[in-house]
Amino acid sequence: MSRNNGSDDGPAAVAAAMQRVLQLQEDRAERVKAVCEEHQMAVAELQSRTLARYREELRHREKKRAHRVAKMASSVERRKAIEVKMRELVQRMHLEVRKVEEMMLVGYHGREMEARSSMEGL
Repeated sequence: MSRNNGSDDGPAAVAAAMQRVLQLQEDRAERVKAVCEEHQMAVAELQSRTLARYREELRHREKKRAHRVAKMASSVERRKAIEVKMRELVQRMHLEVRKVEEMMLVGYHGREMEARSSMEGL
């Protein structure tokens, strides 16, 4: 008799066990799905932060590059201004040297004329 009772409980127990296995599989599938979703969200957040950091780094590099280019342009402008000033200074010095040369030539010509006139008088 106990065998009959066991056999009657057997199909119900098997059905209950199957139901429990199915429930556990569903629970496991839900947990795996939740973990996958969390993982995807974490990866998406990491990608977002990485992209933001990359863009910030690019912006920072562009800012530095723009600063260096502006500094170079300023240096070129300063160099050109210095070259213009030097050219003007050299031209003024050249004019002054010419004036001195002309004054010396006038003095030499005057002395030459004096020397000739004194030689003619001899």
